[in-house]
Amino acid sequence: MQRAIINGVSGFAADFVTKANAGILMEPDNENELVKACERLADNPEECKKYGQSGYEYVVNNYDRETLAENYLNIIKNIKQMADSR
Repeated sequence: MQRAIINGVSGFAADFVTKANAGILMEPDNENELVKACERLADNPEECKKYGQSGYEYVVNNYDRETLAENYLNIIKNIKQMADSR
């Protein structure tokens, strides 16, 4: 499913939306900003679609099992190389 995100929390979720270019950040508990974000996406279906696609691609490229396994293997190899060079 490829959907744009409207995010009103900080931390990892906000970082994810920003890095993935997956949607709109808003101030928590601000209903006016929520309405504006919803209207913006409703009025700009192409922008909404781009956010959804971008978020999907980010997850596929950074969080699928093969990519994660490859990243972990590289970390282990680097640790081994550092240990061997001592």
